Parts: sequence; C-alpha cells; structure tokens
Amino acid sequence: MKLQRHSLFSIFLFLGIVSSSFASESPTFTFQPAQPLLEDVVTIRVTGLNPKERIQINAVQKDELGRSWQSYATFEADKKGVVDIGKVAPLAGSYSGVDPMGLFWSMYLNVLEKQRSSYWHTTLSPIEVTFTAKRSEGNAVTGKVIRRIIKDGIKKIEIRNNGVVGNLFLPAGKAQHHGIIVLGGSEGGIPNDAYVAQFANKGFAAFGLAYYRENGLPAHFANIPMEYFRNAIDALKAYPDVDSSHLAIVGSSTGGVAALLCASQYPDIKAVISIIGGAILFQSIDPDPSVKGIQSNFTLGGTPLPFVPVKSPELTPENLNTAYYLRIFLSSLFATSDNLVEQSTISVERINGPILLIGASNDRLFGSAFLNSKAYNRLTTKNFAHPYDVINYDGVGHTLGAAGLPGTPTTINSEIIEPYDIGYEYGGNPKDTARAQTDSWKKVFEFLKRYVTDAKNQPST
Repeated sequence: MKLQRHSLFSIFLFLGIVSSSFASESPTFTFQPAQPLLEDVVTIRVTGLNPKERIQINAVQKDELGRSWQSYATFEADKKGVVDIGKVAPLAGSYSGVDPMGLFWSMYLNVLEKQRSSYWHTTLSPIEVTFTAKRSEGNAVTGKVIRRIIKDGIKKIEIRNNGVVGNLFLPAGKAQHHGIIVLGGSEGGIPNDAYVAQFANKGFAAFGLAYYRENGLPAHFANIPMEYFRNAIDALKAYPDVDSSHLAIVGSSTGGVAALLCASQYPDIKAVISIIGGAILFQSIDPDPSVKGIQSNFTLGGTPLPFVPVKSPELTPENLNTAYYLRIFLSSLFATSDNLVEQSTISVERINGPILLIGASNDRLFGSAFLNSKAYNRLTTKNFAHPYDVINYDGVGHTLGAAGLPGTPTTINSEIIEPYDIGYEYGGNPKDTARAQTDSWKKVFEFLKRYVTDAKNQPST
C-alpha cells in the first residue's frame, strides 16, 4: 500500500496537481546590510518569485517635514525567480540603467504635497524606507530598510563658550581624533547634525560651527567678524579629545567661501575643502537693516573686507526663471573693475596647507565652477606651495554638498522664493547629482586621509 501511495504522489507531483504548499518559497525582500549607514550601498533582492515574473517595486519614505517621497521601477525575475536590483536594469521606472541605489536617489516628492522644496532631514534620527513589490499574481510583498545617520558610540557635545556656538561630534575611543570644522551655507545656524555626523562616522572630531542666525550671533549674513572664527579654532584646540595638529575646515556654498577666507587668515588650519563655493567676496545680499549703507559679509579688526558690489534685477517670476541669483553674482563680477575684483578675491595663496575645490558646472545659484576657476588661477599664478585640486561635475547644480547626505532624493533641486510661490531651480539633474554626490564624498575623504589623517607622513612646510 505504501508503494502505491508513493506512486500516486509522484504522478500528482509530475502533473502539477499537488497543493501549493509544496510550491517554491514565498516571495521575500532581503537587504544587505539590513541597517546601513547613509553612505553604504544597499543590496536589494526579491526572491521566491516565478521565473520571468514581472514586478513593480515602489519605495516610499517621509522627510522630517512629514512629506512623502517615492520612486518605482519594474523588473523581470531571472530563471530562478530572483530580482537583484544591483545587477539588472529596470524595464521602466524613475531611473534607468543598472544602479543598486537607483530607488533611493530617484525619489520624487509626491504630487499631493503642497510644500515643493528639497528633501529635509537634519537630525540624527534614522530614515525608514518601505519597499513594496507589486506582483501580477498574488499579494504584494513588503520590506523595510533603516538607514542610520550616525555610528554607535559617537558623542554629541554642545559648545557654547566665549560666544562660540556649535555642536562637536566625537567618535568612540580614548585616542585623540583629528579635528575638522564644518561650516554650513546661507541657511545659517548650526550646520545640520545629520551632515556633520558623517565626518564623525569617518573618525574625525567634527565641529559643526554656526556663524550667524543663531542665538548670540548676527541675525544676518553681514559684518561677520573674522575674530569669531579665531575663537572657534581656539575652542576646538583646547578640547582634550581633539588632535588639532592638522586642523581642517570644510564648507558648502557660502560656507565654502568662509572656509577659504578663514584658512587664509589663520595658519592653524592646514587643510581646506570648499564645496560649491568660491574665492570672491560679494556685497551682502542679506544686510543688517540697523546698519546704513551697503555691507560686506565679513569684517576684520572692525573693518569691512573688500567686496564686489552687486546690482539685483527686479524680483519677478520671469527673472526667477532665468537664473536670477546666478545673474546677480556673475553680471556684478563682470561689471566690476579688475582692481576691485583683485581686492575682493580671497588670498588663497596664504593658506597653510592643501586645498580641494569642488564645483558644479550647472550651478544656477552661485556659478561655483566659474568661481572655483578664479581661485585655481590665483593658486597657479601665485605659485602656491601646497597641493591643490579643483573638481567640477557636469549635470550638477548647487545642491551638490549642500546636504552632505549621499543617496537622499535629489529630484527637486529648487526652493520656494518669497513672495512668489514658485521654485527657483538650482540646476542639474538627479542622475548626475547622485553620481557626483557619491564621487565627491569619496574624494573628500581621500583628501582628508592623505592630508590630515596621514599628515605625519607628508613633508613638513
């Protein structure tokens, strides 16, 4: 009897009549690593599908403003019923080509969201991304990835000494960690914790320094005393867990300008990275209303530093759609005498260490590629004694480096400009921006490793 039952079972199995409980495993998402850091490449696989089955994978996450961001892509499973996103290109979707991180960087803001501005994440809270695979047959499959902002063991210390305002992030361990000052851009305030923490993740004592729009500091980007940066350097050097022997500074946008200016004044800084910045000082377009007359962004010894005066076109929707701010800066530069431009250019040749300039060729806000070329030419003609390099990315706008969070959505490269409810485009496109974020981030830490971490192996100057 047992032989007969086995024979019948074999026949049923051959004919495909056996209950589905004997079929292949249920479809499942797998992620590696399961809880990655922001900089990690995530391997995403869906297994247990039917051979050659087509599925649409949707990715959704919310930013700290509560807004929903999403992306999607359609794939065909291989002969084993597996979709490995890092090995195959989507048949259709929000990105194209083989790209393991495509579903992350190609996210776009849900059309129902009223606030149409860039992705917003400033804190140390992790980012949760939900993936759903819609099948042509059967139920949808879901999975989640938790993207961590900061490594375990890193300490955050608020510094409020001698008028200096910022947050210091110290990696775990008893040894001293190389110090780096991190400056934000025209948004003002203390640079986003989510950004500054990325440097601590790499082993640096990272000091996110505010220089205006913070309690106790100027309310406007005007008349910022350079002596404030001197005090910040001293505060960081005095901290026992910080190795300040090769202190570095990095800044984005206007922070990139400030980083070059600070390093040109204070030789304690021995390595500089300026991201989408420049080496020319312009008249403040955010003046202090209590001070009469046109103003400089910075002062030294109470005296305004020289600047290129600006003339602003009328703020109209038409002008906003034609690179309004880029026109302000570049047209003002071209209309200024060579002598005044020379006086308004930061003396980058005085910097006491290597310099890395990172710009974007499609920057519609500040023209960082052009302004970096001015700094590069000055370094060349002045026979600068230290290594220096300039990197410009095509297809990339002013968002490069502004957030410092590789892999976050880049589809919207604009901000709402008051009083008009329209967005000002920063330039660039999502695919090239994602590529440049990854590559520039790699270049930043290669530079820091060579000229800060391994500085003891470099010739003394």
